[in-house]
Amino acid sequence: MDNHDKTQNLYKQEQLEPENNWLLSSDLAKEFGYDISYVGLLARKGKVQAKKENGSWYLDRNSLIEYRDKAKENQKNSGVKEVPKIYPSGGGWFL
Repeated sequence: MDNHDKTQNLYKQEQLEPENNWLLSSDLAKEFGYDISYVGLLARKGKVQAKKENGSWYLDRNSLIEYRDKAKENQKNSGVKEVPKIYPSGGGWFL
């Protein structure tokens, strides 16, 4: 992590909401259907509001909701459609 990332993460931590909005990353991962390592990555990269206490990441639930909604919107606006399934056939591959 470079100094810019550390500064960005510290800035986000200073903008935190009251304590009752903080939930354990593993609980939020289950709720949102994310892998726990992905939620940890979002926290470390400063993509969501997060803090680390006693070796555990705590995230602001609303911050994770905002991140998820932005990601969905970006995917929608990118024009990426569902990836077509490719099936093997006797003479090659077909869609």
